[in-house]
Amino acid sequence: MQRLGMPDGFVSDASDVAGSKLCWIERPGVNYGTVPLLLVPGLGMTFRAYSWLVPMLSPERRVLIVDPPGCGDSAELADSMSADAQARHLLKWLRSTGIERADVVGHSMGAMTAARFAAAAPDVVGKLVLLSPSPDGRWPELKQHMWALARGVFREAPRTLVQATRDYVTADPSVMTGFSDELGRSAQAVLAGVQASVTVARGKNDRVVSEQWCRALADAVGASMRTVPRAGHGLPQQCPREVAALIRDA
Repeated sequence: MQRLGMPDGFVSDASDVAGSKLCWIERPGVNYGTVPLLLVPGLGMTFRAYSWLVPMLSPERRVLIVDPPGCGDSAELADSMSADAQARHLLKWLRSTGIERADVVGHSMGAMTAARFAAAAPDVVGKLVLLSPSPDGRWPELKQHMWALARGVFREAPRTLVQATRDYVTADPSVMTGFSDELGRSAQAVLAGVQASVTVARGKNDRVVSEQWCRALADAVGASMRTVPRAGHGLPQQCPREVAALIRDA
């Protein structure tokens, strides 16, 4: 099945997970001995957020990109849209695919989901890469994040804004409820139970998540923190080559 904007070499699929439709795209790797890579987009985003990144990734790896619950062609969850609930949902789906081990990358709100995924499945996740992890736990109110997002718009690449706007307008409103559930969560709480090797990355010009927040996340698990020069919040869209290197070296 083909979807508009799907990267070359990928196929689209969907399945019923506990009564909710989950959609994803994937590319088979040429080396079946490598660990698959799971990419989780940010708030309201679809697989398109990683469209510029995937050509930079090694063709040897199997790559899967989900439409998170409530985004793209995936249905929202009935009970909760928190990062923990989404992580449990994605874990059920991943197990249904037969994948036993994976490295996981999450961007923005997707980084929160990825972290909780790793905590829920320490036997599954070997490496965890958190890109521009949001919401910033130092800001407990939604209006603070909306203001930060507005301030950072002019530091993003035009293609980031086009892609994000396109995805936002089709996202279910429940995604904002899930984001609100994460407000004020401490770095220790975000990464509680995570046993994977962790890398945290942030764009130097990011106004949505602060250096202090990303450093707190890294310090919570003794992880490395990377700063990408001349980059805003949309790291996978704006600096795909640098992000691919981060994933390779994680």
